[in-house]
Amino acid sequence: MRVLVTFSIGLFGSLSHLCSDDSGARSKKESLRMKRNIDQQLDLWRNSRRRKPLVLQGARQVGKTFALKSFTTRAYETSLYCNFEEDRKLRQLFQDLQPSAIIGNLEAFYKIKIDPEKTLIIFDEIQECSDALLSLKYFNEKASSYHIAAASSLLGVKLSEQKSFPVGQVNFLQLYPLTFFEFLNAMGYENLREMISEKIDFLPLNNGIHEKLIELVRRYIMVGGMPEAVVEYSLDESKFLEVREVQKEILKSYELDFVKHTSVQQAQKLAQTWGLIPSQLAKENRKFKYRRG
Repeated sequence: MRVLVTFSIGLFGSLSHLCSDDSGARSKKESLRMKRNIDQQLDLWRNSRRRKPLVLQGARQVGKTFALKSFTTRAYETSLYCNFEEDRKLRQLFQDLQPSAIIGNLEAFYKIKIDPEKTLIIFDEIQECSDALLSLKYFNEKASSYHIAAASSLLGVKLSEQKSFPVGQVNFLQLYPLTFFEFLNAMGYENLREMISEKIDFLPLNNGIHEKLIELVRRYIMVGGMPEAVVEYSLDESKFLEVREVQKEILKSYELDFVKHTSVQQAQKLAQTWGLIPSQLAKENRKFKYRRG
C-alpha cells in the first residue's frame, strides 16, 4: 500500500485529467455496495460439509468487518456482532469455555435469541480475547451447528501472547485490498470486468476497450485497493486530494500499530523499515537491505 501511495504522487501530475471524466459522483449508499471476491468464498464456507468456525484474516481496513456484515444481510436472518477491541467487558463472558455457557451469556448480554442455523455470530478483533479464540475449538467439537465467523487484523502478532490456538479446529480465509477486477466493480464497470474475465483467446481487444482499460489501470495505481480510498474516489473522481488524505490516514494508523503492539525498541526498527520500503523498491536491485546503525 505504501508503495502504491508513494508511486501515485509521481503519477498525479500527469494523470490528474482522469479524475473528472465520465462517471461523476455517486451516492455513498450505492458506492458502498462493492462486490468483493471474498463474498463467494464466504458463501462456500457457509454451505461446506466441513464448515468449522471461520477466522477471516487481513490487514487493518481492508474490509473484513464490512464483508462479514454484508454476508449476514444476504445469507442469514439475524446476526450478533461482538467487537473485543471496542468493548472489553465482552471478555468476561468467555470465562467458561463451554459453548452452552457462552451462548447463554451472549443472549443475556445482548438480549437476543441465537438460532444455530439462522444467526451468524461475528467475533471481531478476536485476537484481543484469548479465551474467545480458544472457544472456537469447543464450538467446533461440541456445538458445530453454530455459525461463527471471527475477524482478526493482528492475529500473528498476538499469537505469542495467547494461551493456546485451536489448531485444526477452524477454517481460514484471507482478505486483501481490492484487486483491479474488484476496483472495476466498485467504479461501475461490471460489464468491462465480465468482458475481460470471460476472454479465453489471445486476440487483441478493441482499441477503445484497450485504451479504457489502460486508463483504469492508471486510476487504480493512484487510488490503490483500500476500500475507504476506493469509495471516496467513486463518490467524486475530481477530488483526488481527499483520496490522498484517506491514504495518509491509513498509513498513519499502521504506524501507530507498531507502537501499540510491540516494544518501543521494536517499534522504532519497524518504523524505520516501513519508511524505507518505497526508496528500496525504487532501486534497480530490489533486494531490501537494512543496515544496523
